[in-house]
Order: sequence, then C-alpha cells, then structure tokens
Amino acid sequence: MWVDLRTIDRYREGHVPNSCSIPLKELDPRLHELPPKGSHINLVFSEDMDAQALMQRFKGHSYTVNDFIIDRGEGHSSFVEVGEVSKRLWTPAPYLSKHIKTIEEKLQEIYPGKQHEALDVACGCGREAVYLAERGWSVTGVDFQQILLDKANQLASQHKLSIKTILSDIEVPGADSVLPRGLSLIHVGRYLHRPLFPAMKEMIIPGGFVVYHTFMRGCEQFGRPKNPNFILEEQELKRIFYNWTIIDYSEQFLDDGRPIQLIVAQKPFLNNS
Repeated sequence: MWVDLRTIDRYREGHVPNSCSIPLKELDPRLHELPPKGSHINLVFSEDMDAQALMQRFKGHSYTVNDFIIDRGEGHSSFVEVGEVSKRLWTPAPYLSKHIKTIEEKLQEIYPGKQHEALDVACGCGREAVYLAERGWSVTGVDFQQILLDKANQLASQHKLSIKTILSDIEVPGADSVLPRGLSLIHVGRYLHRPLFPAMKEMIIPGGFVVYHTFMRGCEQFGRPKNPNFILEEQELKRIFYNWTIIDYSEQFLDDGRPIQLIVAQKPFLNNS
C-alpha cells in the first residue's frame, strides 16, 4: 500500500500504480483515509520533506513504513501511472461489509427495483456512509460534530459521491424527529443511546435491516468506554431485537481486548415494534 505525500500536481504527473494521494499538508485531517492502524505501508514524498520525521510520524499513528521513494524532481521508474485517480486504502466496518451483500439480496427479493435508503448513526468521518453510497445506496449520516460531518462530505466528494449529513445531538429528547423515515437499513457502530431504539425500529421499513455493533460489559477493564450508559449487557442486542429475524449475532474481542456485541436483524412484516 503506497501513500503519496507529494502535492496533487506532482501526483498527477506520475505516481506508483494503485497508490493513494494524501498531500502532506492534508495528512492530519485525512488520517481516517489510511488503512487500519497496525498496517504496513510505503511512502512517496518529495526531497524537501524530512524522511526521519515522516517515519516517526507514521510510527506514532501505529503504522510500519516498509519502503519509501523520494521524488527528487526528475521522476522515478515506478511513476508509470498518471492522472489524479487515487486508490482507496480505508476499509468500512468489517461487520457491515461482511453482511451487506446478503442484506441487498434480501431487499431485492422483497422490493425489486427499489432505491434503498440507509442511515448511519454517529457516522463520524463517514467511511461506512461512503461505502454504502459506492454500492448505490442513498445515505444519510448523522453526528453531533460538524468537523466530522465535514470530513464525511469531503470523503464522499473525493470519491465523486454524494451523501446527506445531519448535524444533531440525537441524545436530546425529540431530536430523532430530524432523522429520515422509510429506511431499508440503519447502521450503528461503536455508539449506544438506549432511548433511541424505539425510534430506530419505527424508522425502518418492514423487511428492512439494522446492523449494530458496539462495546459490551468487560470493555471498561481495558479502557474506554467506562460509563455503563454506553456499554451493552450480555446479549442485550438480542433482547432488544427479540421479535426481529436475527440474521447474525456474535460477541467478539477487538485486538486491544475490549469485547463488542454485533447483530444483524431484519424487521418483521406483521409486528413493527
């Protein structure tokens, strides 16, 4: 995986095939576009950049730099691709990408030809929202931080896509009224506000889906979150969606030891609760 830190103009003139362009001056606000922490990457940078400082900078973000190319102005034999097309290095939440094809197939059976809408709750920098938009979904992301929504819209724009974003603190009573209804999918990752569950269930159309994954009891031993309001009890998601069709349910551990709970559930047709 090659990350090209040169200016976009230099990148356009020639770059390593399948590399990702993130100009150095844009690196900090675009860290969410890098692959998962712990990944091994390669760098391309200009000779006026401090190589040692760059290595330390990426190490500080938990990346290992395997190789690098210094652009000294006369080009390089590896710069065989031109233009501004940039490879996507970031990945969506694996639990979403694992099940999205099954979800789409089931929705196609129920609602053939329908343009499906999705809501990404606490969408953050927008990786999952953009991923769904790439697959043809009409996507809305909601978050209470404008800076994150700006990053989400920028990420969509870089991939020549469009998503809707809503700035709202949905933990305020009644704030869910600003959220769309008639949804085929709601995705929630690493976020919990229990009073929102009834509204979420009502927003989804019969036969629609929820994909939910967040921290559960035991995570407080390893770090955040520690507030029980943000931590699921054992099998809590199963109990919340007890009368939905559970496509998949699991309790897993992140690399740092924190346990998480994951569910994919389909809303029934006869009972909308």
